[in-house]
Amino acid sequence: WKTWCASLCLCVEYQDILVRTAITLGMMQSEEFSGFISSFTFGIPTGPDAPPTRDERLCRLFDECLCLSILREFGMLDICRKFLEFLKNICFLDSEGGPQSTYSHLGQGEVPAEKVPYLAGFHGRGDLTVGGVAPDRGDALPGALCGLLCLGLTHACFDVRLKDLCSPKLIERLESLATTAYEAFQDYAKRPPPPSATAADLASQPSYFDDDLRCYTYGWAAGEEEEHGQQQRDLGAWQYWHPRAHQEVPKLDQPPVHTFTSVLCWCAADRVRRIFAHRDNRAKAEIWGQRAEEMSAVILQRAWSPDRKAFTSFWGGAVVGPSLLRLAEVGIIKANDPRFASTVECFEADAPKVALSLSVENAPQVGGLLQAGEDAWLDSVRSYCMSSNTMLWYAEALRAVGRIDDAKKLFNSITACANDCGLLSQSIDMRTRKLWGNIPHCSTLLSILRVGTRLSMSWRDL
Repeated sequence: WKTWCASLCLCVEYQDILVRTAITLGMMQSEEFSGFISSFTFGIPTGPDAPPTRDERLCRLFDECLCLSILREFGMLDICRKFLEFLKNICFLDSEGGPQSTYSHLGQGEVPAEKVPYLAGFHGRGDLTVGGVAPDRGDALPGALCGLLCLGLTHACFDVRLKDLCSPKLIERLESLATTAYEAFQDYAKRPPPPSATAADLASQPSYFDDDLRCYTYGWAAGEEEEHGQQQRDLGAWQYWHPRAHQEVPKLDQPPVHTFTSVLCWCAADRVRRIFAHRDNRAKAEIWGQRAEEMSAVILQRAWSPDRKAFTSFWGGAVVGPSLLRLAEVGIIKANDPRFASTVECFEADAPKVALSLSVENAPQVGGLLQAGEDAWLDSVRSYCMSSNTMLWYAEALRAVGRIDDAKKLFNSITACANDCGLLSQSIDMRTRKLWGNIPHCSTLLSILRVGTRLSMSWRDL
């Protein structure tokens, strides 16, 4: 490991935790399939009153596809190459449903869920399930996955050391993915605006990027509500720790458009434009450039809330969720744009409402307060657990908008919650600093590398 660490591009500060994070991340890359295993554990709840989590021993394509620049900057090119091979293999998988957002660590696209009653579970809570890898459901996923694959594989087209990965067939495939994303975006643009901001927020589909607990527990994957019926939604454990479950969900002809999903569609068009421009194919670069500008204009208009003076998680909504902290990272808006700074400020106000797990004293009473449009329910919250990854994205957003001191204080506070091995779990109780959820967690490790590297002083400043 000392020899392995000698190739890392360490920054001046935070070296201990960054080295430990890099080593752990290296061990979490699947030898068989080269994807990053989300976690080595499963079933650990994300908060005191939350249910067991899904089996996290799988490979995801969410924040992992946004990490390639960080791996390169930190000197982890071998890991970066393996992950790009993983993405390329996914692009060319000859499966009926196309690419998926999750695979098993062996590359399987489908692993049936199986109850394991012989395991006691976290503190004896039981109700554990293993497996559960399945094709994606929900109309928002195809465009988002195309954008994520284009974001990641663009790196293979600009590095001469990776030129063996950048074949003409790959570029052709990326253009095909961008076309799928563009067509999906056209469908989003045709959807009528929701009747109200509240309707947009309540009728929304689960989103991994917004820490929707339905993405982390069984029975709540996109589209499964219809399969299990409304009764399970009413009786499901979600209502006991998430007060928004007490509000009546309006029925819309089409679900509201998730802002970051539409941004990922834009990313597909923008990255393909960059690839063709890099290869001096001016005709195609111009075509995709025009499409990217068209999509960007629609997103920045439809996702902006004049009332909140911020971008919202869903077009026409009012809640500012964690996914919007990534807007500057993917490049659809500059970090010094006042609109991004105001969005970060609105996220600060909404963060408790979009917590990964809430523990409340009296759930029915909280439901009544919410229906009355009040925020007094926050007084009855015993604990609320935020995703560690989201808090690190928040620290990165603070750094990006120039609030360096706040970003450093937050990063130091988060890393101080690490266990005796220097690792963070899936979520943190913001009142007790106790770690919850599965550990170690891949997206959290990637965010530690991102924030720690960028917050550190430069070697030039010594």
